[in-house]
Amino acid sequence: MASRRVARSAVNWTELYQKCPSHQMEQFRELKTRTDNLVSKISALPEKLPEINWEHYQRIVPIPGLTEKFKKEYMSLTVPVPIDAKQVGKSVDAQAKKMKTALAKLPPFNELLPEIVMAYFPHTNIDPFYTGEVPKIEAQTMLQHKAPKVHWDFS
Repeated sequence: MASRRVARSAVNWTELYQKCPSHQMEQFRELKTRTDNLVSKISALPEKLPEINWEHYQRIVPIPGLTEKFKKEYMSLTVPVPIDAKQVGKSVDAQAKKMKTALAKLPPFNELLPEIVMAYFPHTNIDPFYTGEVPKIEAQTMLQHKAPKVHWDFS
């Protein structure tokens, strides 16, 4: 049954629950509830659409040939399976690979000094007494001088 195949969950909810932070549990439960509701609605649908009684429509439609035309068009209708024309999946995979190589080039965690962290991640505020924002130009130049090009040039 097609609807049952769709209804099977591809999400490992137990693993997702275990990895969900405690401050996001309410959103997680809401997501799970919405997903379960959608799955139950899909499961309640029949596998095939009900058959159309074309003879009934031929009797009540006053325009001759209209029902036959609709029947012919309905029977020839095929819904195409969506394709990835722009190959978005491949571009996302390439971007992920690039980001993974950038992360692999980060210094080891035990060698990170506050200055290095600030150079790599200028938007993090590691100084609790500093409440201002680093101007964007200053943050970019600091990153360009301290960090390898792979961390600031994603072109």
